[in-house]
Amino acid sequence: MKIKYLLCITFCYALISETLSAQVAPLTTLIKNNNIRAKSLEHELNNSNDTLILKSETKISYVYSINRKYQREVDNSLDTNEFRIPLDSLSKGKHVIVVGHSKMKIVFVLWVREEPSVPKFDRKALITSANN
Repeated sequence: MKIKYLLCITFCYALISETLSAQVAPLTTLIKNNNIRAKSLEHELNNSNDTLILKSETKISYVYSINRKYQREVDNSLDTNEFRIPLDSLSKGKHVIVVGHSKMKIVFVLWVREEPSVPKFDRKALITSANN
């Protein structure tokens, strides 16, 4: 009986941990350009921190990002006042974002990390409580 109970607890633990680990959201940090000339470009993360929003009163010409391997993951020629970059399309790590805007290049940094938001379980405590 104890073996069945222990197997059931182990199976439930494996199922729950697999489900919870699939729900980890990317954690992002935006390091803004605080230069006075860069104030004409609004660069913000949305409320859920999964999209970078670029807004300007004048047209944005182009946007590109360079990752740690010096590859461009975002490379768009534009003619718009607002542009959104979904962060799930970017690899984890540091990205330097360059925005061509009003004959200027505005540069800022975006970090995309993945950090577990679920507390870790103490396996020994779980097995001990299952044996009691």
